[in-house]
Amino acid sequence: MSDDRKVAIVTGASRGLGKALCIQLCQQGYDVAGLARSKQKLAELEAGVSALPGQFSSVSVDVADGPAMAAAVNEVKTHYGSIDLAIANAGISEAGWAAKQSPEKIHRLFQVNFMGMIHLFSPLIPEMIERKRGHLVGIVSIAGYRGMPALSAYAASKAAMRSYLETLRIELKSRGITVSSICPGYFETDMTSDRARPMPFLISVEKAAAHVMKAIDAKASEVVFPFPMALSTRLLNFLPNSIYDIIVKFL
Repeated sequence: MSDDRKVAIVTGASRGLGKALCIQLCQQGYDVAGLARSKQKLAELEAGVSALPGQFSSVSVDVADGPAMAAAVNEVKTHYGSIDLAIANAGISEAGWAAKQSPEKIHRLFQVNFMGMIHLFSPLIPEMIERKRGHLVGIVSIAGYRGMPALSAYAASKAAMRSYLETLRIELKSRGITVSSICPGYFETDMTSDRARPMPFLISVEKAAAHVMKAIDAKASEVVFPFPMALSTRLLNFLPNSIYDIIVKFL
């Protein structure tokens, strides 16, 4: 691999936003390692991007499995030499009222959403500190700003991600490492296809990926999109609880 080529690693690469990001990264000339559980879907993605400027490789792994993730990241590092961009995108959503959610389901959700990000970043941070460069990106959600009915555990996992990314940003800025927290609103994917509640300002997954790529290029610390959702989220963050509790029922 040429020294001037950039390498990206993306979790949740086999579908949805992760798949769209892998495609757009390859289009921009990144060499991309896609991580996901489904070998078949990863193989289909690899075939689909074969004609693009960037090279694509994949590793089948469960992001909730810490040792397996460490091995997968080391495999990617061995193949490419170093990693410039890491995108923690893998995530699951478990809808349901807090009083009815089992501890086991909540644990699994945190293992994928929050610990999946930790399992990706932890093997990379020491090397990035040593090289004094690198970019860590977490795909969070607008749900990470305030609690949302029927999404209690999901919102909590995203709030944990957002807080952790903010801490990383502060700690690693002087080491030459960029940390970005990306908070999408609603976009079309299998996680939203059967959602009965309203989804204001819904956008395509390709457009969502384009927003993420723009944030990466700008090395933005935190981005909320699309713009109407960003504005709404900022406003909701300042509302007193009595008013927020009424408005959130319509989100």
